[in-house]
Amino acid sequence: MDHHKISHNLKDSTFLWRYMDISKFSLLITQKKIWFSRSDLLGDDHEGSLPESIINERKLRWSDLKVLNVFERGSKEGRKDFYINCWTLQNPKSLSMWKIYTPNAVGVAVKTSIGRLANCFVKKPNDLFERNQARIEKVTYIDYSTHKDNNEEFDRFIHKQKAYSYEKEIRFLIFHGSTINKPPIGKNLEVDLEVLIDEIYISQQSGEDLHQYIEELLNDHGINKKIVIPPFARTPSF
Repeated sequence: MDHHKISHNLKDSTFLWRYMDISKFSLLITQKKIWFSRSDLLGDDHEGSLPESIINERKLRWSDLKVLNVFERGSKEGRKDFYINCWTLQNPKSLSMWKIYTPNAVGVAVKTSIGRLANCFVKKPNDLFERNQARIEKVTYIDYSTHKDNNEEFDRFIHKQKAYSYEKEIRFLIFHGSTINKPPIGKNLEVDLEVLIDEIYISQQSGEDLHQYIEELLNDHGINKKIVIPPFARTPSF
């Protein structure tokens, strides 16, 4: 199987995790595809926004309100050209990310690495990578009211508010410029799960039902990966 190699400036050995509920994990295993959401639909109103220093610079250069409104509309619409798949550096041995990203802290965290993520996408039918820009980046968390940068150097898709710093996010971004009036809400891209997945962490409240389900799901699809249960998720003894 031939794979794409996505360029990046991060260490291949850096571990990443993606938290998900059982239904999303089941889709990943059965479809062998990763979902990239359109950036304006990620659920953060500030996604793709600019720091005040750049907005103020824009106002100094163009005083005409109509021109400024055109810039603002173009900046907002431009978010529809970017598709994002999110991972985290947060280790699943901590309970916090489970509580945020899985219902009742019950679900699955797929462990991968920068190197695995960069090389897991199969070339066919993913010709999207041959026609568009793709990259893996670490998110930087800033204060948008005080951050100083210029418009040419600021990358609005790898900056977020400091309030989100707990996420320790790594992003896989695809720029897909399009003339379509209604671009798709996301893109489902085929991956080689043997390359992508290192280990699978599961969190369960009690019993072995989830563990058994995950084992059977993996076996049914010929996937042999280690299943890890974090210490906090083990059945208590009294």
